[in-house]
Order: sequence, then structure tokens, then C-alpha cells
Amino acid sequence: MKKRIVIEAEENKKEDIKNNIKLLKNSDYIDFIIYMIGYAIVLLLASYLFSSFHISKFFYAFLGAIIIYILNKTIKPLLVTLTMPINMLSLGITYPIVNVIILYLTSFILGKNFTIHGIIAPFFIAIFISTLNILVEGFIIKPIMRESLKIGNITIYYYSILILLGVLLAYYLSKKEAEKNGLGKKYIDDLLFYLVIFGILGARLYYVIFNFSYYKNNILSIFKIWEGGIAIYGAVIAGIITIYYYSKKKKKDFLLTLDTIAPGLILAQAIGRWGNFFNHEAYGRVVSLSFLNKLHIPEFIINEMFIDGAYRHPTFLYESLWCLLGFIILLIIRNKTRDKYKIVTYSYFIYYGIGRLFIEGLRTDSLYLFNFRISQVVSIILIVIGIIGIIKERNKRV
Repeated sequence: MKKRIVIEAEENKKEDIKNNIKLLKNSDYIDFIIYMIGYAIVLLLASYLFSSFHISKFFYAFLGAIIIYILNKTIKPLLVTLTMPINMLSLGITYPIVNVIILYLTSFILGKNFTIHGIIAPFFIAIFISTLNILVEGFIIKPIMRESLKIGNITIYYYSILILLGVLLAYYLSKKEAEKNGLGKKYIDDLLFYLVIFGILGARLYYVIFNFSYYKNNILSIFKIWEGGIAIYGAVIAGIITIYYYSKKKKKDFLLTLDTIAPGLILAQAIGRWGNFFNHEAYGRVVSLSFLNKLHIPEFIINEMFIDGAYRHPTFLYESLWCLLGFIILLIIRNKTRDKYKIVTYSYFIYYGIGRLFIEGLRTDSLYLFNFRISQVVSIILIVIGIIGIIKERNKRV
């Protein structure tokens, strides 16, 4: 009897080992695909944004992505181990530097089909690649903590870091576009100051208004924004109002200003949604583990979607990817319609509105107006405004 139990235990152990090996192979395969797509997108966007960085064809972007992946897996571990101790701060400093070296090696290997001049562009690209590395490999995500850095009594949250990163990228992209369309860099510089202030106030006010049943008995909590509770639609609405008044004051084109900022805004939203991941918020309804496995998403995301005793829809990820794709689409629309139609903002209303309309239906933390999810109501309104706006704008040019 004991002998049979031992044999069965050994067989079960062997089966577990086989399953683990199979899982590891599948994980490596998915890991490779995620990196290829991520690196290729980063390289193509960088080629568009920087005149000092050039890729001749899409093929070379993916070839560059493969080389970067191989170099990351070979020389990076050696270079990273030179920084001691290995912690988030050293990774944050080392990863961009290592990726710059990798980018230059890739440029050397591919020659004129993949060229880099200067030092600013490589560092900018390296930041994106470093972020992708950190997120996918999970160096600072396992174990997940709400706090990212603690300096004395000061705590800096991942959410705030990601929002700041999103704002800076949106600012950079808007400023770059303003140079091209005649609005001017100084105009964007001055406008950003007001947008940040009123955007935060609008995001908080929107959340408080539609959650007033709680705040009416906790008035002081209204001002405790560090405890959470902001809404992107509030920031968008407040931002549009701010831009309207500021553009009129400076005698600038209101719609052109919106079109200048819209692509950067949706990219900032894509980044900011990862703040929800760190805060364990903005998740969806209960799903099975097998459902999440079928999505082929990284394991660390699946693990962190186990909330309140059940696995959840990673709605933050759905919206982040939707916004990232939207960023690319808006850039294409802007390039195709430049000097013809001012429809980038209207396209943003339609595109983001459609995505949010469906994703909001999966969430469990929606704000309600009577029996309606307020974000879905606003999404429908934005879609309608976007369609009407595009029709009117095109009719002006006929």
C-alpha cells in the first residue's frame, strides 16, 4: 500500500514538472511576442517623433525589435549586475543607459536602415523600452505595493509617477506639434500650467459630484485627494473649458489647440491607467482563471487581478491598450488631414467614447446618475458631438 502511494506521488511529481515546463515554454513564447510588438511600436513612434531617428521600412522596425530583444536577454543581465544594489532606483537609472547602448548597437548592425543621431532621441526611446522591460519582467511589480518610493516621511505613489509621466509626454508632443502648426511653444507652455491645475480640480469635482452621497457626510474628505477619487472625464471637461477661455484670451484657434493636445492626452490616459493597476482599482466583474489565461497576458497581471477572493476583468489593461492604439490612429488622422480638416479632437471623442462605453460596462466601481452609469452617458454624448463635429468640419471645406 505504502509502495503504491509512493509510486503515485512520484508520477504526480513528474506530471507537475511536465506541466511546469510546458507552461514555461508558452510563457516564453508569449513573452517574446509581447516584446516584439512593444519594441516595434516604440521604434515606429520614435521614428515619427524624432528627425534624428530613422527607420526606412516597417520590416526594419521589427528586425530592430528582434535585435533589441536578443541584446536585452544577453548583454543586459551582465551590465545590470554592475549596479549594486539591484533596486528600483538603480534599475531606473541603469535601464535607460543600457537601452541606449543597445539602440546604438542595433543602429550599427542595421546600418542606414536604422539610424540614430545625437543622444536625446535614444534616451527618450530608452525610457519607453525600459518601462516595457520593467512592466513585463515584473522587477518592481512582484510583490505589488501601493507605495513606490519612500524617502523619509515622504511617500511617492506609482499612480502619481505615472500621471506625471503621462502629463510630461503629452506636454512634449503638444509642444512639438505647436511648433509645426503655428500656435507656438510659449502658448503651450503657458497653457499647460492652467490645464494641470484645472484638470486635477475638474477630475476631483466630477468624482465628488457623482459620489456626493458619501461626501455630504464627510465634507473634509473632499479635499483628501491623496486618498483617491478622480475621474478622467472630469479632467477632460475641465480641460476643454480651460482651453476655450485661454485660447480666446490669447486669440488662438480653439479647435486647433484641442487638435494639438488630443493625441498627447490619449497617450497620457494609456499610461495613467496603469496607476489603477497599482492601486487595485478600476477592475471589472468576476471572471475565471482560465478566461484570463486565454487572454495571453503576463502572469503578474493575472496574479494582481485576484481581488476580494476572485479573479477580475483587467479593465485597466483593456482601456490602456485601447488608448495606445487610439494614439497611433489620431497621429495618422492628423497627418492625413493636416491643413484640411480640424477633426482630430472629434475623432478622439468618437474613438475614446466607443471604447469607454463598452469597457465601463465591465467595471464594478462606476459612478451612477440615477440608474445610469455616468461615464457611459458622457461617452454617448461625446460620440454624438464627434460625429456632428466631423460632418460640420467637412462641410465647411466643401
